[in-house]
Amino acid sequence: MSASAEGNATSTTQLAQRLTVLLAVRGTDDEIRRALQEADRVFDDLHWFMRTGGELPRGWLRGRGTNGRRYTTAWFDALSETLRDPNSRPTLRATANAAEVAWSALDAALREGAPMPEPWDARRKP
Repeated sequence: MSASAEGNATSTTQLAQRLTVLLAVRGTDDEIRRALQEADRVFDDLHWFMRTGGELPRGWLRGRGTNGRRYTTAWFDALSETLRDPNSRPTLRATANAAEVAWSALDAALREGAPMPEPWDARRKP
């Protein structure tokens, strides 16, 4: 792996790890709101790397085929929508829980070699 590819993989790995930490935050509404806002920015950065052909975070496997893509795309969409509108649920805690579930499902699937969600499919044009 080249130095730039190694740096890219480090960046995407750090972004994925940061998302995991941010979405696990519990506390006051203010703490949860700040964590969700930061998670939205981090997810935007990860999304940019993945859409532009960035290296996969360490631990993610490059999936083959499209079997299961509807699930990874659904989890991607659920996470994205939840982070974009943190007031879509009755409480911020419910929003944080929904975001954490979507991210955990997406991360776990990609670690098992599921196909990338449609927005991150490197074969698609950004």
